[in-house]
Amino acid sequence: MEQTHGANSVTCCQRIDANVPTRSPFTRIVATGWYGGPTHGIAQCGVCAREFLFSLCAWDANADTRILRLRAVSTGTLASLTDRFRCAGAPIWPLWVPAVQESGACAAVIQDAMSDTEALAEEEGLLVQSTDFQNQIHAARNIDAAALLDGLPTTVGERASFNEWAAVLRRR
Repeated sequence: MEQTHGANSVTCCQRIDANVPTRSPFTRIVATGWYGGPTHGIAQCGVCAREFLFSLCAWDANADTRILRLRAVSTGTLASLTDRFRCAGAPIWPLWVPAVQESGACAAVIQDAMSDTEALAEEEGLLVQSTDFQNQIHAARNIDAAALLDGLPTTVGERASFNEWAAVLRRR
């Protein structure tokens, strides 16, 4: 599946090739975590409308290149969360970072909603490597039952685990 925008085409999240850089298919991203770029949140493919909960697995020594794990969630999750996050203002697409005070009531609403979503997210989904998640995917791999059986690294968010997670992207 591809969607064409003028001279540019976007490959669906279900068709991203493992090691071929491609334009990011994620056209709606709500980043509930941020450190120089999205670290946690929810994203929707602009081609097929699949929705994913994403979280940072690892980053390189400069925190530039990130590996994110995307776990599938049910259709409508993005809309539901966006409604629940209205306490932080209206969404801005393609990337919305709800601005809230960490100790405020809205922060608690967002944290509770994301915890609920995480509990319902599937284990299967995608693993992506990117320096700019909303614009470019450098490498990707489907995380299906076979990949889960092969095992995934247990450390997350630590630079030391970057090579472990990158190796998962190269596995076939």
